Amino acid sequence: MCGFAGIISMGYPSCDRRMMASSVRESLRHRGPDSEGEWHEQKTCSISLVHTRLAIVDTSPLASQPMHSPCGRYVLAFNGELYNREEIRSRLTVGPGNLRSGSDTEVLLHVLMERWSDGLSMLRGMYAFVIWDRQEQRALLARDPFGIKPLYLDHGGQGQLSFASEVRTLLRMRTQAREVDSEAVASFLSWGFIPEPRTLVKGIASLPAGCFGEWRHGRWRQGRHWHAPSGFDATLQEGEAAALVRSALRDSIAIHQCSDVPVGLCLSGGRDSASLMALSPTPMACFTLGFEEQGFDESGIAAVLAREFGLDHRVQIVDQYAAAQQVQGYIRAMDQPSTDGFNTYCLARLISSAGWKVALTGVGGDELFGGYPTFERLPQLLQWHADLGTRRKALSRLHGQTSNAESQRLAAFLNSDPTLANAYRCLRGLFSPQEVKKLLQFWGLSVEVDVPVASSLMRGSQSFGDGEGSDHPAAEIASLELHHYMSGQLLRDADVFAMAHGVEMRLPMVDPQLFSAVSRVPPALRFGGGKRLLQLATPELDPLLRSVPKRGFSFPFQRWLDDRAGPLATAMNQASPLACAEGIDTRPWQRRWALMVLGSWLSTSMGCTFNCTGPRAATGANS
Repeated sequence: MCGFAGIISMGYPSCDRRMMASSVRESLRHRGPDSEGEWHEQKTCSISLVHTRLAIVDTSPLASQPMHSPCGRYVLAFNGELYNREEIRSRLTVGPGNLRSGSDTEVLLHVLMERWSDGLSMLRGMYAFVIWDRQEQRALLARDPFGIKPLYLDHGGQGQLSFASEVRTLLRMRTQAREVDSEAVASFLSWGFIPEPRTLVKGIASLPAGCFGEWRHGRWRQGRHWHAPSGFDATLQEGEAAALVRSALRDSIAIHQCSDVPVGLCLSGGRDSASLMALSPTPMACFTLGFEEQGFDESGIAAVLAREFGLDHRVQIVDQYAAAQQVQGYIRAMDQPSTDGFNTYCLARLISSAGWKVALTGVGGDELFGGYPTFERLPQLLQWHADLGTRRKALSRLHGQTSNAESQRLAAFLNSDPTLANAYRCLRGLFSPQEVKKLLQFWGLSVEVDVPVASSLMRGSQSFGDGEGSDHPAAEIASLELHHYMSGQLLRDADVFAMAHGVEMRLPMVDPQLFSAVSRVPPALRFGGGKRLLQLATPELDPLLRSVPKRGFSFPFQRWLDDRAGPLATAMNQASPLACAEGIDTRPWQRRWALMVLGSWLSTSMGCTFNCTGPRAATGANS
């Protein structure tokens, strides 16, 4: 697991790249504290690569990067893990005995040497990389199917391309002005994160999940290397489906445990992480966050699970005093604003302090098996919209007359078409479109933006294919959750906030092979209430989890922040320079958190200035 960055341009570089490399390495060091490397070349095209390494597989210097091919033609910078590296190694024409190291980096290098972009279909893992072909003067960049590993691009003038594992690294590399993307701010206010491929900086975007790009002589070509399977096997019965899922999940867990350092497990009291524990071929140390508030604390059931399976279990109880102490560290670790990720930040801190570098997490289980409340509530909301008939407009006006957060979103939904995407925005959204425009105007940002995002949600989710070939609404909801919430927020936060502590989070439930297997199950069976299919696949957990209610892994933020004089509320107020427009309901904790992280990020990363009437976005040059 690593971080990397680079610049490619035509002719000679316009800046001292060796001097820049020092600043870039510093910004990426948290992603790779074990070793660093850089490489520069000036020919017809100029290229600079910088890499920092967290050593997980083959921890020797033989696996250091940037890695050069034996012939000297290719140079690779890679962030991620290839879980099927041994299978690939046996298929290489070079022969496994001729490889210099045991690293997956060298395996990837030879795959790309032999097949270039056609070799991407062989890869099973999480990855982002760039490979440079010195002979042809071309580069290939790619991300894994679900976008677990990040990769951001900044296209400059005259064919220049800058790329990095984090946005803030690209900001250090920029020579042109930084400008806030008002539409990205609107997206953040709408959702609590910035959906891909946008970032808060104009001109910087992520390479979409499952895509590759080729730079050649100043020209950029982008394509998709992975498409989710569509359709399902209508003949599958319940028992067959459960056996299929159990087998595929066992395989994914086993392959995700391949490592030259110990692998731990993030254990909550839920079915997803418990399934990883139950189906693991080898025991793992477990890590749990607990709370004094009973409605949130799952450390008790986690302890029961760990004891039942005879596992080493580490628990840390977090109260609002401890949370307040971590706010500044969380903000410093943040690459793009998010209302999520604080749990990952605190959990990764616990894992790192115990001496572990790698941990499995159950992220992805709710998307695969229909665990979110949206799977039940979205169809209900659409039916309610239809049942209202002529009363809908009057009810919309009634809700719109109050500043209540939920009422504002309901009013917006009742004024919109009864589509799945609009209902999704009503349930998952943060601020309503009207509130977003009001906030943008208050802050002096452009209000002539397309306040997101309903129609684009459905277009984007098609890349995951779940909704194709099925008239079951849960299949479409799963596509939305996978493409939007998981890829845009959960995966990004899992990467950034774990890497802040030098921890690699692995996600066995976010795996193309597992996804393909589960997609074969008919939607009515796959998305049965209470994640029934996963329950059937892990019957050994039933005696332990039968009476445990479904709840997400979350902190008791609402309770803590309602104490306006409490330590967490005080820490957040101190962290945020962002004022809020009058009449906006900021009682929900997610809204207060969103304003805190947005204000902090705009101030520290974009150099925004603020006055007593509200912030004013700066568009000045790099500082």
